Amino acid sequence: MTHEERNALIDFKTPGAILDEMETVDRIVRQLDEDVRRSPVPDDFKMRWRAFVDEWERFYAEHRGWWGRAWYSVYEKTRDFRKRAEAWRVALLAAGGRTSLPADKIDDNGLKKYLILGAGAFGVVLLWWLTARRS
Repeated sequence: MTHEERNALIDFKTPGAILDEMETVDRIVRQLDEDVRRSPVPDDFKMRWRAFVDEWERFYAEHRGWWGRAWYSVYEKTRDFRKRAEAWRVALLAAGGRTSLPADKIDDNGLKKYLILGAGAFGVVLLWWLTARRS
């Protein structure tokens, strides 16, 4: 997500919502780890994958507590890990491996679009109401 997209509308995540996202990513990484271990892919692929898993596990352990999840940047980093895990899933398939995970479709802008449309509709109704009162 670019700086402009993030600032287009205020986006706030509670520590609980961030934990939900972290747990989703953890499940994805754990399942993909099993898939990589079982797949006949080169050892260097498995070593690079393992480095990613180690990085995720450190991040996950450091941010499991409430205070560790109190910052929006933790949510952004978690989303980054989720996107990277999806890239690893695609790479696994390209390397001849198999995965039990479906493609992960991450929609960063769905709610924002609805909020913007709703605000626009509200503005039109408000403008109509204000001009109708003057007549």
